[in-house]
Amino acid sequence: MEICFGDRESLLYRVRQIYYADIPKEDLDQSVIAVCLCGGSASGKTTVANKIIEALDVPWVVLLSMDSFYKVLNKEEQELAAKNEYNFDHPDAFDFELLVTVLRKLKKGKSIKVPVYDFTSHCRRKEWVRN
Repeated sequence: MEICFGDRESLLYRVRQIYYADIPKEDLDQSVIAVCLCGGSASGKTTVANKIIEALDVPWVVLLSMDSFYKVLNKEEQELAAKNEYNFDHPDAFDFELLVTVLRKLKKGKSIKVPVYDFTSHCRRKEWVRN
């Protein structure tokens, strides 16, 4: 799969121009825009996101993955996960409260800590990533 960004005819170039045109210059540094990519496992979401970030060429972009926001599993859920019987795609599998907290901090321009989920042990690692 090849994705080209940056030429004057590309969609990203036009979106980038619209993005800047819609924001007054005095508010440009304080604006927060969230771009969400959806798709199935291994569908290329991260690849596309990284290409977009590269093409935007701005230092303040943060990439979040929903994998980081899986809930801490209780013992019964961990046993199901170990047998591949836990549904990680169900909305109840995610810690939306934590996600909202992180997004609110980002919107305010604050530093965030993001959990790292370990699929081999089916739990969050002790160390979190700081952005």
